[in-house]
Amino acid sequence: MSGVIVSGDTQSDAMRPFTALVAQMELAWNKADPQNFAACFGEQADFVDMMGGHGVGRAMVEQAHRAMFNGAFAKSRIQYTIDKIKPVVPGRVVVMFLRSRLTVANGTIWCRPTLTLRNAADGWKIAVFQNTRIADTPMAKAPAPAKAGEGDVTAAETEAAPAPEAPVAEAKPAAEKPSRKKK
Repeated sequence: MSGVIVSGDTQSDAMRPFTALVAQMELAWNKADPQNFAACFGEQADFVDMMGGHGVGRAMVEQAHRAMFNGAFAKSRIQYTIDKIKPVVPGRVVVMFLRSRLTVANGTIWCRPTLTLRNAADGWKIAVFQNTRIADTPMAKAPAPAKAGEGDVTAAETEAAPAPEAPVAEAKPAAEKPSRKKK
């Protein structure tokens, strides 16, 4: 059973895919299962760890977490709280704000992961994961929002939309035009 905590009224059917994804991440972490942890990520996901390290791809997420579970984070436990979800493209792209409590051998590490999720043919997957360790600052001590504000998600806005028929094309830089120098 997952210990995922959700702030506010987010237990609706519309929230189920998001709470399930976070529960899968939490369960996989707590079982030291890098394969199931990485399964939450898109094939080309970007992952930024709490120290600023950046890697790309589901395989990298799995490999990095395998090393962590066999090293510094062996026998660690994590608990996630969903603070807020904001739709970017309703039914297709959302940003999810979490808090995490990571218990390790010598104490507790608090972080604020921010995830960009994309609704793909195989369901909601993490496209970008940015983890930020919480420092001792006035802003960090501020409590999580108690209720949805302007631009925050509501159950109606998170309705599980069908997956897009074709993948959303990634933006590519425009080809440079040859310069025309006058002679």
